[in-house]
Amino acid sequence: MQKTDWQNVSRLGTKNCGSHKNQYSVFKQRTEILAFTCLHWFSQLYQSREDVSLNNTEGIINDKKFAVLGVGNRSGAVMFWKVMVPVKVDKAIVQLGGILNTGQSWPSSLSWKETNLNQGLLAVGSTDGLIKIFSLKLLPSISGIAEYVLWGDKDDMQVLYLDWLHSWQTCDDLHYLVACKGSSVIVFSVVAKNDILTQKPSYKIIQGIHKMPITGLACTQNGTIHTCSLDGSVQTTSVDSAITSAVSCAVKKGFTCSGIGVSANGVFIALFLSPSNHTQQYLESHQIHIRFVNIVWGSNSVERLLNSNEVQLDRKWDVCKAIQHNMYYSKKLPEPLQLVSTGAMEGSSFAVLAIMQYALTVMRVISQQQEDDLAGNQVQQLKWAAQLEWIRDYIYKRLVSATLNSWLEGRKAGTVSPLDSVPALIMCDWLVTKGIDSAVTDMVTQGYEACNDIEGLKKVLSHTVKSQENGKESSSGLLLQTGKATENQSVIFQSNAKAVKSQVSDKDQTLAGVTDESFTLLTREQCPLCQTAIAVESLEYGICLSGHRWPRCCVSFVICAELTLRRCQDCNRCVSTPSPGSSPWLRSLLKMTKCPFCLGFFH
Repeated sequence: MQKTDWQNVSRLGTKNCGSHKNQYSVFKQRTEILAFTCLHWFSQLYQSREDVSLNNTEGIINDKKFAVLGVGNRSGAVMFWKVMVPVKVDKAIVQLGGILNTGQSWPSSLSWKETNLNQGLLAVGSTDGLIKIFSLKLLPSISGIAEYVLWGDKDDMQVLYLDWLHSWQTCDDLHYLVACKGSSVIVFSVVAKNDILTQKPSYKIIQGIHKMPITGLACTQNGTIHTCSLDGSVQTTSVDSAITSAVSCAVKKGFTCSGIGVSANGVFIALFLSPSNHTQQYLESHQIHIRFVNIVWGSNSVERLLNSNEVQLDRKWDVCKAIQHNMYYSKKLPEPLQLVSTGAMEGSSFAVLAIMQYALTVMRVISQQQEDDLAGNQVQQLKWAAQLEWIRDYIYKRLVSATLNSWLEGRKAGTVSPLDSVPALIMCDWLVTKGIDSAVTDMVTQGYEACNDIEGLKKVLSHTVKSQENGKESSSGLLLQTGKATENQSVIFQSNAKAVKSQVSDKDQTLAGVTDESFTLLTREQCPLCQTAIAVESLEYGICLSGHRWPRCCVSFVICAELTLRRCQDCNRCVSTPSPGSSPWLRSLLKMTKCPFCLGFFH
């Protein structure tokens, strides 16, 4: 072969080799971009300002709320994905919201904290040990404002976990970031105003709380830090103190602890147990076990929980369970709940009322199971039944008043339709049957006038005249908006009021309003089966003249006749499904995700 031929072959091989190298470089670059190293959901929902169109589907989405998913990639970037809610499994709508170049090696942990409207701080930890925080603006597009280095030492100790928390003893500008590296916990103090750091961040290292590497971190908003290690040891410490305490929980033999979770109010801890490498060799299927541990046990612990200023009563599931467990063993209501009087409960939040209702319901079940002192038990049962009826009516009155007020405002704004007069009249009728006072008389009158309902106006006038003749009003002051009911629950639970009235004969004085027997029940709906009238006797159900029973929507209070209704997972109340012709006002009501009566989730 001639020399020129060798040169051509060599040149061709070099060219092909270079082409393969370029292809491999592109492949590696794409792999680093696509391969994720950590995930983090932002804790808030955001309102989009853009219309998202769907190809060959339902057109433009009316509800443009979205959640944000942060994804750390091997390239060192963090990608932000907008996920439209509610999420549909078969048609999830996802958009790329932005990319943040962190300038770090592989991000290993992320944590977001919202500090202002649509703005906040994103903490990023990497495998080489660096910890940075980025000030981000989410709308109209995700963009960075500033970057700060909290831990600049590349000690090659991977940042295992990051979590923001807030201490109730400090001002709003002071934030705490908890980081886990190895078997140590680092607590950073960050002072930021308008997402700009005003002081140099400080930190303290808590060492020696675990013998093995930390495998889980969970923080509560009262400043408590829960950590677990590979061997299953669980430690709790406070952001304001270096004192740690161990939680007693044994790990199943042959399993290692790979994560920890904590309920909203720190009542329960969940440990995620996975089989060790040695155990996996002898198992056909590798099952993950979850162990729940109750760390609020005993009467003293429950009383401290109820008297705490830091309890999130709107996330009351764990509080209710703690009360239930305590009552099943002590056979009595916790002391703070025994001191709550009817007068002290007026004006309290829905969560406090829901907890009282739950506790009294459980206590009635426990009392029915006891066979001793049957006569005294019956008297106590009647007392609790009177309290439950008062609480139920009081909650409904506040819900109906708030919803009727929103209907009147929607009528002024033009967001209601003529069909919405049915739920408005049902709410007005029910308020009149329960006895209206001066706080809602004007609102009920406006509702009847807006619907041109002469019979309703006559009943309001008759009730007003009768109340003036009797020289008294109903004792229940209704709040027109539920947002005003955010009083400090500790003041309610720690009330020095005496125990509720023990005489059953006081029931009529305890109830917020006594049903007006002279009020003739009006009919606003017809039975979908037999077309007979349905009177407004209850807000929980409606019964026609033929005896057909229909559940009522706990939001609009009309009967639920469709098959696609949703139900509350706790109290089983239903909510209707909006139809294509529903008004904007009704759609906004029916899109609720939580039951307004007990704060449980709809499903």
